[in-house]
Amino acid sequence: SVEATAPARGLLEPAMDIVLAVDGEPVGEDGTVALESPPPAAASAAPSARRRCPLRIPLEWLFRRKLPRDTVHLSVMRRGLRREVELSVCRVAPLVPSDPLDGERLGTRPEYLMVGGLVFVPLTEPFLTEEYGRDWDGCPARLLHLALHGKVEHPGQQAVLLSEVLACEFTQGYEVHRRRQVLRCDAQSVRSLRHLAALIAGCREPFLRFELAGDHIIALRRDGIEEATRIVAGLNQIAQHQHLLDSRDFLSPIGASASTEASAGVGVGGPNAV
Repeated sequence: SVEATAPARGLLEPAMDIVLAVDGEPVGEDGTVALESPPPAAASAAPSARRRCPLRIPLEWLFRRKLPRDTVHLSVMRRGLRREVELSVCRVAPLVPSDPLDGERLGTRPEYLMVGGLVFVPLTEPFLTEEYGRDWDGCPARLLHLALHGKVEHPGQQAVLLSEVLACEFTQGYEVHRRRQVLRCDAQSVRSLRHLAALIAGCREPFLRFELAGDHIIALRRDGIEEATRIVAGLNQIAQHQHLLDSRDFLSPIGASASTEASAGVGVGGPNAV
């Protein structure tokens, strides 16, 4: 497979391209490479000796030993034609990051957005740990699936969560929807917390609609949101109704990702297939 936001996007085609070599290292039919280059004498050694050397490991090892911004050269075959591809190595941006503030390079305060008594946050590993403990015991399957298998499909994408419903007559009855992912706002897909804030600000309909995972809907009167937010903020001693990060660039070669393993955005989906 090819990650949607990786440099390999558009250069490599899944199930069509066959990786023959990486930086000159031949790739076997099982998607492995030699752990160490065989010594010159190995070519003339007995067949039994050649079978014992060298050890072979998965192809991903060649990418993981590189640093972000390093260049990797691939020899690829597509439809019987061999070609050379040069890619820049970057960090894979997780949908649910383990370090959402990138070591405080993006600030020291986590993101949040309060609308009436609804509090929205991006889904992160620290959030899951705070809510469900270090082992995430009791974590809903839908959130666990996002954390373990969620894929970033465009730059800056976040899984936005309704984390809390504060006591407020304006949002009374919606407490049962806590910990649900926000999929759409006014029929538009929510890409990030900042995008959600923009959709709310641009709403001109009488009711503001949030579509949540599990086919649940929250509808708020637009003309009462501002006043309800002010009242809830005062009752809960919240100085600001929102805190959004000013910059987020998950696509850069050293983008804000907690992953320390470099990748060209290429995944082995079969014998040498990418």
